[in-house]
Amino acid sequence: MRKRVSAVIKTGLVLLASLTLAFLLLKNPSVASRGIKNGLLTVGGVLIPSLFPFMTLACFIENSGVSEIIGRGLSPVVRIVFHLPEDTAATILMSFIGGFPVGAKMTDSLYREGKITSVEASRMYLFCINAGPAFTVSAVGSALLGSVRAGSIIFCSLTLSSLLIGAASGSIFSEKPEKRDKNKTVFQSKSVFSSVISSASQATSSMLGICALVLVFSALCEGIKELNLSDNINCLLFSLLEVTNAVKSACKLFPIPVITAIIGFGGLCVHFQVLSGAIECKMKIRYFLVSRLLNALLSSGICRVLLFLFPVDVSVFASGEKPTVLPYGISLPCCIAFIIMSISIIFDIAPKKKV
Repeated sequence: MRKRVSAVIKTGLVLLASLTLAFLLLKNPSVASRGIKNGLLTVGGVLIPSLFPFMTLACFIENSGVSEIIGRGLSPVVRIVFHLPEDTAATILMSFIGGFPVGAKMTDSLYREGKITSVEASRMYLFCINAGPAFTVSAVGSALLGSVRAGSIIFCSLTLSSLLIGAASGSIFSEKPEKRDKNKTVFQSKSVFSSVISSASQATSSMLGICALVLVFSALCEGIKELNLSDNINCLLFSLLEVTNAVKSACKLFPIPVITAIIGFGGLCVHFQVLSGAIECKMKIRYFLVSRLLNALLSSGICRVLLFLFPVDVSVFASGEKPTVLPYGISLPCCIAFIIMSISIIFDIAPKKKV
């Protein structure tokens, strides 16, 4: 009975939210249009140039067998510090340099291939979701704060925080091992040419989903702006929804440790990008959310210590300005990324002919 009531309430809330959004879209469609335009600037100026190359590289490392080489080299560190098998070494490394969804995608692939158990995958989702240097150093540090040093401190703070969470989770959960499923298919590496083509195709597919989520949440953030709330409340709501808009707002209002905490949490847009894999490996969502909150608090504290040791002067934007996050001065990287994505789609959908 309780389950039925709970299901009815859940369905009712979803229906109410859907009708409310439909009404708002029909009442003032220009707000959503502005949000989508801002989201496209974020996608074209930040996500595709900075994230797509790392997504492709991550897929190539998986498909070509390079991950096994990295695993053998880093296996002592991975086993001792994180209590994880050597197959996870490349995923952990790429999660720190590739950006939020890269570590999650590689973790999901490891679990699907049977290289890690559901418990190990769940633990990796606690600390392998990180902002890469392309976002923290280039976009936030250089473009928004006017200081590469500040961006580097933010990146180091987030990295150290995730490492500590990973080491702690390994110590806490390592006493509950789970048997691997030996019936799962053993992964076979592909040729270099095949790996490049399939990697670009897989990265393109992943990027399309990520970009779509960013556009949706950018429209929601634009709707929040129309409520005429205070800047602090707007920044708080943006922090819960989408990290790029949150950081752009926070750079005008708060010190660097708060900005670090916002990036450490990630926002629902990032969470949605990675939760599909986490749910599949039967991870409890509350553990994931607690880890994101812990990462925000811990990274902020580490950032304060680093700023005390290495003081930084930053030049933030005036409150009346509207900066656009553009980590590159020209659009060449974006154009190249778009071309590669288009080519990969052609290869992926082209009909295969028998020779």
